[in-house]
Amino acid sequence: MKLSNFKKTVGFTALVVLLPTLAFAYGGQGRSGGQNGPPQVAIEACAGKNIGDMVEFTGRHDDTISATCREKDGQMFAVPENGRGGKGRR
Repeated sequence: MKLSNFKKTVGFTALVVLLPTLAFAYGGQGRSGGQNGPPQVAIEACAGKNIGDMVEFTGRHDDTISATCREKDGQMFAVPENGRGGKGRR
């Protein structure tokens, strides 16, 4: 009888510990801090533009970023020159 209670206690404890861990792993914000996709300012910079058009927009640190309009999954957005904020910053 004692072994049965012990197994139930261990099983319940494991469940209580693992469920929050799994919830965070599959539903948590992850590495991106909750942001999925390009920033809104990069989307707005390419509104009404064509793929390959050059645009500029203001970055998070009030710097001007030169970028090229690209399309992915049906959405247009600006990609800074040389990747994420590389030499496109001024």
